[in-house]
Amino acid sequence: MVQQRDEMLAQVQRAVQEFMEYRKEKSRGAVYSRTGRKLSSQEVDTYQTVESAKEQEVIQARVENFKLLNKIQKLEALLKEKDQLAEGLHMIDFEQLKINNVDLNEKI
Repeated sequence: MVQQRDEMLAQVQRAVQEFMEYRKEKSRGAVYSRTGRKLSSQEVDTYQTVESAKEQEVIQARVENFKLLNKIQKLEALLKEKDQLAEGLHMIDFEQLKINNVDLNEKI
């Protein structure tokens, strides 16, 4: 399982790297729309660096979102469990009151 996951992760990383290289290659011919001048390789690298940083932020936000969703699910399950437990206690109390009522009625 772990080996399979590692292989898949490596494959994804290779695909991402290939895609970044492809974009870099294609962006070498990019031209500013207003001025008509070509982008320098330094500008392309800067754009890619900024985009990579933003992607990392999105990844971290997604991870945090998953963690919070899992926490919410666990807390909801705990709350539901406590509700069911409280309902059971109410039934026990009700049964005890019925027994006490029967005892008192016998005394009368």
